[in-house]
Amino acid sequence: DLRATFITQLFKDGASIAEVQAVVGHTDLKTTQRYLRLAGVDVKGVTDKLNFTMPSDVDNVISLRDRMEIFGT
Repeated sequence: DLRATFITQLFKDGASIAEVQAVVGHTDLKTTQRYLRLAGVDVKGVTDKLNFTMPSDVDNVISLRDRMEIFGT
């Protein structure tokens, strides 16, 4: 399938899933993920590439529960 090959190649060449979704016109990200899974691409492993470390000083961070109590959302 040419469409699946195109989607897979875009992703493997460095495009994000969101970028691939926009290029091929999928309204639902799950459709793009389905194409990639069918092609054998591990979309869950993509987040392993993130280079994020939690700040050591988290005294100024409010918990979600506290935020909901304070702001009512």
